[in-house]
Amino acid sequence: MASDIARLKDVVGLPDDYASYAADFYLSTAESDTANLDFLAKVEEGIRFSPAAAADTQISVFNPLDPAQVVQSGILLPAFVSAPRINVSAYSGEIRVSTYQYQTQTIVQKTMSRQRIRYGQEFSVCTNNRNWWVGGTYDPVSGTFTKAGETFTVSNPEELRGNHSWIRLTQYWIDTYEDPYWDVLTTTNAINGQTIAQTFLNSQDGWCTGVKVGLTRLAGSGSITMALCETYKGAPDIENAVAQVTVPRGDLKTYPAEGTTLFPLAPTFLSAGKRYAIVLITAADHYVATATGGEYAQGTLFYSTDGAWFDGDVTKDLVFSVEFARFNQVRTTVELAPLSLSGGIASLDIMAGMVVPRSCDVKFEVQASGGQWETIDSITPAKLVGLPPLLQFRAVMLGTTDVAPGIQVSGSRVRLARPRTDFKHISTPRTLAAPTSEIKVTVRLENWEATRHAHSMRLLCGSPGFATIETPDVTETRATEDPKAIIREYTFNTAAPVSAYKIEQTGTTTTALDTFLVSSRVDVAF
Repeated sequence: MASDIARLKDVVGLPDDYASYAADFYLSTAESDTANLDFLAKVEEGIRFSPAAAADTQISVFNPLDPAQVVQSGILLPAFVSAPRINVSAYSGEIRVSTYQYQTQTIVQKTMSRQRIRYGQEFSVCTNNRNWWVGGTYDPVSGTFTKAGETFTVSNPEELRGNHSWIRLTQYWIDTYEDPYWDVLTTTNAINGQTIAQTFLNSQDGWCTGVKVGLTRLAGSGSITMALCETYKGAPDIENAVAQVTVPRGDLKTYPAEGTTLFPLAPTFLSAGKRYAIVLITAADHYVATATGGEYAQGTLFYSTDGAWFDGDVTKDLVFSVEFARFNQVRTTVELAPLSLSGGIASLDIMAGMVVPRSCDVKFEVQASGGQWETIDSITPAKLVGLPPLLQFRAVMLGTTDVAPGIQVSGSRVRLARPRTDFKHISTPRTLAAPTSEIKVTVRLENWEATRHAHSMRLLCGSPGFATIETPDVTETRATEDPKAIIREYTFNTAAPVSAYKIEQTGTTTTALDTFLVSSRVDVAF
């Protein structure tokens, strides 16, 4: 065992005569004394400068009457008209929905997944997370991550299937969840009635705006609820609904005399190559029109009893059509409400439900007073020079006539911030097994610019209250493989042996537009 420990110390660079050591990669505040009145820092993938000012606002269109845009149910899209893309109309018979069992169906509706875009010098790339994750083990069977004797439960292990991606570049971070709808936030509704459903294959990405169904005979009263849901093993899965609507009796039409009945939906993105289901639930004695089973080979008619689906009926299908948005133009610029922050803006943090298909793109642009429009991306830095207090804001949406990106402006958030030009971080107490008079602390400083930045350290020790201050006796700076990062090593020879201490770090910058971060800390007691 002793020889193994000696090898490990040599690999990680620990001195042969060390007595105690600890490290913090600042991925959480577990080792930060955030309750200390002198604490003044932000811990987010490193120690960072906390905001001097911040403000939250919601994305909103500047001109609601602009004909180039459409906002429906809080979803912003380029202007469009609805047109049927799937149509089954060979009317051959009818089905009495009340023939089937009256039951309660619980519909779980998913919500649009979110995208987060962060821009500003304070969003500097930190290398600490890779060091932390590689030291642990993820068990996909139990959904747990184990590191250093601790076990963490992954609350949604299904989200580790590759659907989430992130980009970390200097000044520009973007987090994306690839599935257009997720079950992190859901809405659950219990609907009573008889149930019938029709599946269909969606062969092309697009925004579904409604479904039309043929109803041959109508009861004197009674609404119909329609849910559009995903499928599991080819059968409707109402616990994964993406849209639903209830149409009152007065809006129902008799087919074929009055045509099909429209079930209007909030714009709902349907992915290419996936099967979806139209689920109709009603407690009234309504009849639905059917077509011969040979006309539509890409779907199946289903009935439900006792909450389960019978085998599909291949002899017939519902008379239905699925309507999709057809966009007027492929490039749309939408003016959004301006952004403002007293004292100046140094960073933007945009988070909104967003669907951006592979053939589409969304770019947010800002314009300072007297300047030109600048795209918020990783290519053109320093858009916020001068700390403008007001920015004009717009979105450029690129797509095709068949598919376009969409932004859920309701419930969105834009956070504007300007960091302080100083920080102070205080660690939680470090308790040693035995008193020592020599302590060495090593930190990695990233996005470092020596002409603008300064970093210092002190030890707080003594009882009670860690009121004794120790300054470093030796300070060394070493270059790294990254020209924008340095290693700073502080050596403390304390006046008297200490058995516990806190580490206080302070940092300053000459401008809020150029900040650095502390990505990791290792302290060794001899």
